[in-house]
Amino acid sequence: MKERENRNNDKLRSLFQKIELEQPSSSFESKLMQRIQQEALKREQKANHWYNITFLLCCAAFIGTAIFVYFYYNITWTSISDVFQNTFQTIYSIVTKNAKMTSIFITIFILLVIDIIIRTRMSRKERNGQ
Repeated sequence: MKERENRNNDKLRSLFQKIELEQPSSSFESKLMQRIQQEALKREQKANHWYNITFLLCCAAFIGTAIFVYFYYNITWTSISDVFQNTFQTIYSIVTKNAKMTSIFITIFILLVIDIIIRTRMSRKERNGQ
């Protein structure tokens, strides 16, 4: 039995040694890369499609909530303008009284926005391979 297996193994080895591995043609490689890129593009477009749908649903929920509150509480335009006026007066009084703290918070906010912008640009460059 072992002798027969050894002969079969020897035959297989000799057959594999006779086979020369060929490099795939350049057209095959380019076609394969094009298919991969097309598939990646399709997946990205599908993901973007879902992001857009989610964004629209969030906007509709926000607007729907505003409309519900407007009609449920019988809000009039004068009460809305009074609320905005009171809000702006409150913010103005806080800003003028605490100018040092306000400038610190604004500086931190600006730094965070700059950080987000830089990180997104860096991640885009990494994805693009630059």
